[in-house]
Amino acid sequence: MSRLYGRDVLLDDLVPRLVGLDAKQPELVRQAHPDDPPALLLTGPHGSGRTAVLNALFDAYRTRLPVAG
Repeated sequence: MSRLYGRDVLLDDLVPRLVGLDAKQPELVRQAHPDDPPALLLTGPHGSGRTAVLNALFDAYRTRLPVAG
């Protein structure tokens, strides 16, 4: 399985603070930038786990937030 460095921090800490909703629990999280949320760009070579991160985010938030397809 390919790994993206810092993936757990990204999925468990950064994204919930950007979204305002915990990925695992149905509870709100204080947003880091409520007025102007930043964009998050995943970069890395082929096989670095970018698609795995996007799949994990989709699975965590697909029923609780609108997701562009």
